[in-house]
Parts: sequence; C-alpha cells; structure tokens
Amino acid sequence: EMASAAVACLIAAVVLVAVALQGTTLNRDAVANLAIGDALAGGAGFVTPLRWSYFLDHILPHPAFAARGAVYPVLLAAPLGQGFSLVTISALHVLFGVAVGLLLWLTARRMMSFPAALATTIAVVWTPVFADASVNFWHDLTAAALLLGVLLTSHGTIRAMHRSVWCAALTVAAWAADPDLSWLVVAVGVGSWFAIGKKTARHSRPFIGYIGAFVLLQLGVKLAYYWFSAQLPYTEDAALSEMLSVDDGWQYQKNYVGTLAFLTVNFRDVLSSFGGQVWRVATALLFDSPGNWLGWVLVPGIAHALRSHSKGQIERRAAGVMLLFLLGSEFLDSVQVDAWRLNVTTLVCLALVAFSWIDQWACALSMAAQNKSAQRPGSEARFGSAKPMWAAVVVACCV
Repeated sequence: EMASAAVACLIAAVVLVAVALQGTTLNRDAVANLAIGDALAGGAGFVTPLRWSYFLDHILPHPAFAARGAVYPVLLAAPLGQGFSLVTISALHVLFGVAVGLLLWLTARRMMSFPAALATTIAVVWTPVFADASVNFWHDLTAAALLLGVLLTSHGTIRAMHRSVWCAALTVAAWAADPDLSWLVVAVGVGSWFAIGKKTARHSRPFIGYIGAFVLLQLGVKLAYYWFSAQLPYTEDAALSEMLSVDDGWQYQKNYVGTLAFLTVNFRDVLSSFGGQVWRVATALLFDSPGNWLGWVLVPGIAHALRSHSKGQIERRAAGVMLLFLLGSEFLDSVQVDAWRLNVTTLVCLALVAFSWIDQWACALSMAAQNKSAQRPGSEARFGSAKPMWAAVVVACCV
C-alpha cells in the first residue's frame, strides 16, 4: 500500500511538473470541442456551430458526431452547464491527466514488473505529447482513458458474460470518442482468440458475447444517432481523404469528388504527402522526445507482444495489434496540424509494447545474474537485480 501511494504521488508530481513547463493555447480542436459542449449545455442539442471545412455542404449548426468524437464534448458539457470558468475546467482537465496516468500504471502492472510499469508510466506522462493533451481541450486523454479501460477489462472476454459485455460497452465508448479506436474490437478479439485457442474460442460464450455485444451496441448508437440527426457518426471524415494538408479544409468552392476520383487525379501528390508523413512520424518515434526514442524497439516489441503467452498476454497482444492500426492511421494522417505530434493513444500502446519487451530481457538478465551469483558466493553485490537498470531507464526517459 505504501508503494502504491508513493507511485501515485510520483505520477501526479510528474504530470503537474510537465504541465507547468508546457503552457497552453486554444487551437481549432479545443475551440470546436468547447463550442459543441457549450451548445449541448445550453440546450441546442449535440451540434457544432463551427464550420470545420468550407467545401462540405452543411447548414450551421450541424450534427457534431458526424465530424468528431462524441464522448469528450459530452463530458465538457457538464462543467460548462454548471457555469464553470475555463480556468476551472483547465484545472479539472489537468487532474484528469493525473487520473489517466494512474490508469496507465494499473494497466502496465497487468503486463510487466513493478519497475517496468513505473518506467512505462513516467515515459508517457513526461512527454510533451501527454502534457499538451493534459492542458488543452482535446479528446486525446478521453480516448486514452477508454483505451486503457478496455485493456484492463479485456481479460473478462474469456471469463464471464457480464464482464465481456462491460468490455464491449467500453470498446463502443472508445470508438465514440475517437474514430482511430474503431479497430479496438479486432485487437481485443485477437488477444482473446489466441489466449484461449481457436477451438475454445468458437464455443466460448464470453468471447462470442463480447463480439456480439459490441456489434449490437455500436449498431444501436448508429441507428439512434441517425434517427435524431439523419447522419451517421463520422460521415464527414471521408472529406479528410481528399485533403493533402490541413489548409485544404479552408478552401472555398472546392468540389467534393469522392475518394477514388481524388486519388486517381492526385496520385503523385497523395504519394508525396504520405511519404512526408511517414518520415515525420518515424522521426518522432526514433529521434525526438514525442516518442521517447522507443521506435528503436518497435519491431521486437510488437513481435514479443503478438507471440506472448505469459501474464497479461491478452492486454499485451491487444496493445500490439492496436499499435499497428494506430501507426497506420498516423502514417495516413496528412492533415495533422502538428505533424510531429503523436496521438496519446499511439504513445500509450507504444510504451506498453516497448517496455514489455525490455522487461522480458531485464528479467532474463536478472535471473541469469542470480544464477551466476549462486554459483559464485560473494558476487551478490555485482549481480543482484534489474532495479538499477530500470532506475537508469526512468531517468533517461525524463531527460
């Protein structure tokens, strides 16, 4: 209990210091989320009064869920409806960042040792990516919290029906928070499928119940939203496939011709944009602080996650599969305002996968050192444990 309390205080301190060093600004996404939350709190409904693209045909206000995730603006509506100031909401948002850091710690402990889980958490919450998300009114923290919630409950998909339904509900909520998390049901499904085996999975009521509950709940959300707004969620995301940069969204009198026709006409420009985005993301993963240089162990980390059969294998495998989908989304996201900025969900999955692999080797080296110590009396001081190595890793991540 003392160790848990110390870890909680350390995580809170790291988040607060990182936030204090970062500063905040109101960018387009933040203003859009506040506008949707304010409209909902004021009784105007779940609509947005802002036009995010000038070549989409819509009358203001228009349905908000068609353009962006629904969960975070709904959460913002609660304090806005109570008349809280932006300063107060910002403070609550920072505390929410602390809570997400603690949730990451709990998830990491399911998959790895104590020092490895601590290194994972510090490596994420100290980054400018997490600090930015903690002080700005973005949906990133909400999406990361729901992703971690799904990973924490994923073991229920092979245990009991009510647990699998609960995990399915969180998976639908994650999809409603961020369209990039649409593949989370596949990631959890793959993790559970390999954990219990192909033959067992075909007849497992909790596993089948998870898939069925997700399909029914997501379909229910889509039909309900279509009933009230005559649009399906994320329908306006198709416009992103016809943009080579964020500035394309502000062009007047641009024809929306359809994805296939756009790719046919602008193939070279699309390929050039894709190559540039791949380079920027790779640079962030390998050489810059947003990825904490964890990109160097990306391939072995994913391989270890997909082949793992140890404790936390469902969570680890689901994080590995989800990381592949999220990286694909990062590579294709040519309209990212800050191209170097990774999504928090991507960073979380990357850290979980990378440090799980590092932890495996640290434990193996520690066991080898202990065996050598047993064979050579008096060498315990030289070969003791992996804790000094993990302390160095934590310091390196912070630097």
